[in-house]
Amino acid sequence: MDNTLHDLIVQLGDLRTQKKALEYEANQIGRSIELVERDLIMVMDAQHITESKSAAGKVTVGEAVYPQVQNWDEFHQWILENGYLHFLERRAAVLAYREALGQNIPVPGVLPFTKRKITFKEA
Repeated sequence: MDNTLHDLIVQLGDLRTQKKALEYEANQIGRSIELVERDLIMVMDAQHITESKSAAGKVTVGEAVYPQVQNWDEFHQWILENGYLHFLERRAAVLAYREALGQNIPVPGVLPFTKRKITFKEA
């Protein structure tokens, strides 16, 4: 390891700055893509088509249904009453787990994992 601590901090700062710039650019491109996709859907809907092709590529309008929970209490009650636990994602809530640990409440089936990371603040 030939780098000094200062050199490594400078490298980290430079890389994070580059990443922010690229993320901003990617977000801008993403917004442009969303606008073009919206326009494509409008044009294709007006023409009553769901698929089109050109020399540049092929597009297909697809649809997918997603849940939008309006009342979490009712939803959770329904899940519990029917045993439909598969309606929930398989991820433990980090903040609730940390709170349980802080109160010495054992959580069956779960082991703590400590992830170390660097926090960087620009000078």
